[in-house]
Amino acid sequence: MERTHGVTLYVIAKQDDGWKIVVGQNTAVEASSA
Repeated sequence: MERTHGVTLYVIAKQDDGWKIVVGQNTAVEASSA
């Protein structure tokens, strides 16, 4: 059985009206067999 999960990465930047997410990425990662 294949086991994967997602790892999410956000890049945020401070703007005049607060912090905003400027880039988001979700990557599938296979679980190790150990």
